[in-house]
Amino acid sequence: MTIKKPAKLPQLLGIEYPIVQVPLYHGDSTELVASISNEGGLGMIAGGLLTPEALQHEIEAVRALTEKPFGVNLLIANKHELAESRYQAAIKAIEGFAGAAQLEVDALNTEAWELSPIEDLIDILIEMEVAVVSFSFGIPDETNIALLKDAGIKIMGHSTHMVEALLWEESGVDIHLLQGSESGGMRGTFIGDPQQHSFSASTLVTQANQVLEQPFIVSGGVYNKSSFASLIIQGADGVGIGTAFMLTPESGLTEIEADKILSGNEYDTILTAHWTGIMGRCFSNQGAQVLNRVKKTTLPFPEQLFLIHAATIDELESGSESEEFQPIWASVNAPFCQRLSVGALMASLVN
Repeated sequence: MTIKKPAKLPQLLGIEYPIVQVPLYHGDSTELVASISNEGGLGMIAGGLLTPEALQHEIEAVRALTEKPFGVNLLIANKHELAESRYQAAIKAIEGFAGAAQLEVDALNTEAWELSPIEDLIDILIEMEVAVVSFSFGIPDETNIALLKDAGIKIMGHSTHMVEALLWEESGVDIHLLQGSESGGMRGTFIGDPQQHSFSASTLVTQANQVLEQPFIVSGGVYNKSSFASLIIQGADGVGIGTAFMLTPESGLTEIEADKILSGNEYDTILTAHWTGIMGRCFSNQGAQVLNRVKKTTLPFPEQLFLIHAATIDELESGSESEEFQPIWASVNAPFCQRLSVGALMASLVN
């Protein structure tokens, strides 16, 4: 049986199937984004941590591989004015993790620990005529939304509950992406506690059908035809997939990382905020296990992300087990995925 395609989402995004790649801030690749779009879905560049120059280069690289629509994800984040004592406490809290014991606040360029201004990234999207932009961790201001609307770029808002989604509707969102509690990756919650306000993909579909006017995509552990079809049958306009795409050969995931995930079980993902300052579900590698034992408050995002990067530079650049010292964001169903090509995975979902 071929899965019927809800009309709204493909028409709105110019795609064939109601399948959207959620942004992968580990395991992303140019080939993966392009392949998903070429196979009839919507590939998404994880652009929130890039400079404007790097983002432009990545858009050009994807466009060289596909003529189909694709999108870019950006992150809403502010630099925080933190006392030196906060940095010292955060370093002490992760003592014993990677190279944290060698970090000294005076030697860290904390003034540069911020993301590129979102206005500069949006300028690149407009200049490059990207089809879709999605936003995680919040809603951009009215000026930036107006700029995107005027440029004809579709806006996708990430939410984890209906209060956030309704605020997005008031702000002029074109498409919702609702993140279920089963999802891998950083929780996109920007109102309330990310663990207290956490709902399954199925629950989000039920709620969204009642209160949302705009089309909505739901993510949360989707990896095969039954999990995909279930959300569509319940009323979702589309499905967001991350981990299953991350485990395709086209992704940037290493073979060692893929083998670790596929040989694990459903207990091998954990929730922790210590990689980035934002609660997220990741594979329980050595680094995650050490960090998850930290009980003290972390720095906020993005400062915690930069702190952890500073502590892991040696392991990532020259270590023999670099896969143990970076977050591998993965859903609860990661071990049940298969190492299929993008084309084979897409065919298994819709045919």
